[in-house]
Amino acid sequence: MGLCPDRSKCLASAGMHVVFFGDSHAHSLIRALAKGSGEEDLIAVDVRRIKDGRANAKEIPGDLARAFPAEAVFCCLGGTEYNLLGLIESPQPFDFLLSPGDAVAPERTPVPHGLVRAALASRMRSSLARMADVRAQYECPFTCVAPPPPFAELDATVNLPRAFVPHLDKGIAPARLRLKLYNVQLELLQAHCRAEEITFMPAPSNATDDAGYLRREFWDKDPTHGNARYGQSVIEQIRSSQFA
Repeated sequence: MGLCPDRSKCLASAGMHVVFFGDSHAHSLIRALAKGSGEEDLIAVDVRRIKDGRANAKEIPGDLARAFPAEAVFCCLGGTEYNLLGLIESPQPFDFLLSPGDAVAPERTPVPHGLVRAALASRMRSSLARMADVRAQYECPFTCVAPPPPFAELDATVNLPRAFVPHLDKGIAPARLRLKLYNVQLELLQAHCRAEEITFMPAPSNATDDAGYLRREFWDKDPTHGNARYGQSVIEQIRSSQFA
């Protein structure tokens, strides 16, 4: 199964027991399932497009559990906040300490870790609230899925999402900084999950290189999202979890 815009058909799908909810990051699973991976009891849903299959609505529908009955829910709403903060080089290039053994690049302005953490937490507030709206509708096990990690460097065959293109005059921020921002976002996600007693699932280990960047073969048309191969890796993770 893939995206299910026809709610009557979804209601008739009593056999499905695993549902993955997301925004743009849901499409790696939607594409993997559309290729016929044999996962008949798993459905991936872009929550923005439930109402008519096209509109990017941010409001979470109030009848998800009825439309998409599940024995386990996996959720990745938002996920690109670290890119919004640091994908494009800022007018005043900055860096920060991620850990005590870390170092700040000498040519960049040092920023307190707490300030970076607060800025990311503010950007994540909306997606965490939407995840809470989804969770409130289910009594089954609930898992928060990490977004794909950042890419190390661009090549000539890919493009960035259109929203970033008008701001590229300063170029792309260094990979090391973007990976640090991603790790701060993961720290915030994990802290939230611990506080809310939600299971956290990291990005698939086979999709990252030794440094932690998203491997080239798992990029979608733009490198900030995973492709169908990435989605299949997430499906395999879900299948190997305690809720499989």
